[in-house]
Amino acid sequence: MKNISFCIAHKILALLLVVATLFQASYADESVSIDLDAEYINEFYVIQNQHPPHPDTPLMEQAYRPESLTLESDRDATDVILRRSDTLLTHVERLPGAPEMKELRRRQDQL
Repeated sequence: MKNISFCIAHKILALLLVVATLFQASYADESVSIDLDAEYINEFYVIQNQHPPHPDTPLMEQAYRPESLTLESDRDATDVILRRSDTLLTHVERLPGAPEMKELRRRQDQL
């Protein structure tokens, strides 16, 4: 069950990244291309190797978006992806002229 949730969460995150990229690209002059298979593999290894920052380091203060860090409360990569996906979805929903995100929100909430 956890592997299925991880796969679904990963697909939602990738879809959100695509929507955000395409949304930003609509204001740019150049086209955008994303290799989702490579992105899945890369994201998995990056998250798998992340560790919460040590409390004595200034990393938490230096992070532009603190929710992008791995937190002590994250039990595994699935927790990280679900939390980051929720944050990204909330951000995209609040953008002016953002596309309709109710279906993605419903699917995210089911996880």
